[in-house]
This record gives sequence, structure tokens and C-alpha cells, in this order.
Amino acid sequence: MELRLVACFLAVPLVATGAANEETVPLPLSSLRQGCEIVNGALGEFSPLDGPSRGAWLQCGDFRALLVGPLSLRGNVRITNPAQALELARFFTSWRSCPLFELDPPGMIEVKGAADGDFITVSEDVFKRHLAPPRVKPDTPCVSRRHVACDYVVTRSVAAEDGRVYEISEQVLEDGAYHLMEKRIIARDAKKLGIYYTSCHR
Repeated sequence: MELRLVACFLAVPLVATGAANEETVPLPLSSLRQGCEIVNGALGEFSPLDGPSRGAWLQCGDFRALLVGPLSLRGNVRITNPAQALELARFFTSWRSCPLFELDPPGMIEVKGAADGDFITVSEDVFKRHLAPPRVKPDTPCVSRRHVACDYVVTRSVAAEDGRVYEISEQVLEDGAYHLMEKRIIARDAKKLGIYYTSCHR
């Protein structure tokens, strides 16, 4: 089986033993190309001494790669509508996935105003006064043209391990290319919004 570490645009062949045979947990993503899946699995010998023991693995037939961040999925997804753009952005910032990726700011998890086990939640009143529901522009399906890829901008609220709450805008392209365009501080102390969050490694 071919093993690769995918970071940004770099794919480096690796040799590993055992990692592919460990117990795995599926991480669904609707825009993933046919024949591929993403699983939460053991890092094996790639686990850092002072870091996590599990990671997100992309498996496409005999191809297997370790995903380290949002850019790692470029070329392995196809984003054609706003729902898929939001799903891809959220894929990296939930309780189940955050510990598996390198994010900026570190430990980002989306904040929502309704109960949702995958994300941080606050009261509806706090959410209405300080935050806003996710927005995706354009809000219609994209029809790609020659040499022009579909392009979406996702804006949403996240809490980070630095104790702050941000509004971030993320660019998501049709092929999964990702760019954090802007981050604006909403609250310098998340506790003032009732968010007691220090790490996604819970």
C-alpha cells in the first residue's frame, strides 16, 4: 500500500508498518471523490512524542495519505454548491475532527446557538447578540467555466485555544483549495460569552 503525508501541496512518500491495520472511525464528507474515504486512525510510528496518537487518513483504493490541514484535501473533493462549501469548512472545526488537524488559530471549533454535539454551543440570546449564523457567498450552486473554478466564501464564528472568539472568512474553491481570508476578534475573553474552552483535546 502506498503511504503519503499530505501537507499543503506537498505529498511525500513514507514507509510505515501497522498504521493501516489499526481500528478506524469514518469521517464522512459528501464532496469527497468517488472511491475515497477519510477515517480517524492511529498514527503508529508517525505519532510525535508529545503530540496526538491519531490522525485523519485519506484512503483511495491502495493510496493512503495523512491529512494535516484544510489544504490537504485539494484535488480530492469537488465543491459545487454552498452546502458543500460549508460542510468542508466545518469538517476541520468540530469536536471530533479538531484534534486531528493543524489549524490557524489553533484549536478552532465553530460556535453555534443551538444544541449540537459536534460544536461549541451558547445560549440563543448570547448568539443573537454577539454572533451570527454561517454565511456562504454566493448562495447558489456554482457552474464552473473553462479556466474559472467555482469559488465560495464561508463566514462563521469560531472559538480557539487562545481563549478568543473570532469571526473568520474562508475561501473554498471547487477542487478543495482553501484559504483563510480574514479573522476578526469578536471577544478577547470567550468566558464573557459563556464559552469555557481551552483545548479540543478533551
